Amino acid sequence: MPWHHGDWIEDQDSIASPPARWAFDPYLREAFEQAGWKPRPPPAPTAEGDAAAYAQALLEEFGGLKLLAGTTEEIDFLSAPIPLWQSEVQRWPGLEGAMVLASVKNTYAALFVDGQGSFYVTDDICHGLYLLGDGFVTAANILVRNLPWPNAVGG
Repeated sequence: MPWHHGDWIEDQDSIASPPARWAFDPYLREAFEQAGWKPRPPPAPTAEGDAAAYAQALLEEFGGLKLLAGTTEEIDFLSAPIPLWQSEVQRWPGLEGAMVLASVKNTYAALFVDGQGSFYVTDDICHGLYLLGDGFVTAANILVRNLPWPNAVGG
């Protein structure tokens, strides 16, 4: 079953050209645009369970961007996805195949996506696992606005 990206809307204020527009609110859109984001068409549907292909499609658009979140955090999107570290997979075997998309400085955290399209962060200090949701826009909103992370789902 393919994933159909659900984070796209028609957005009259975006610099994106049709038909590709992320469902970013104005604040989030501006943060990405200031970081150098160049909107691209929606990624082609990706086979469900293929976290590597999904992560690659996201990083083709967002790879290399550095965003400031709040006043203290920096979100660095990788240029290409990397597999979730083996130590984390051993801690949470259900995350086998998950792909890292970005690092979040000063919290020593990593943003990654699993085979079901769910976005997580894990931190190196408390070794907690936090589910940010099933959409990139939701995860980006939490990180860029420096909102509290949901309760840990593992640790």
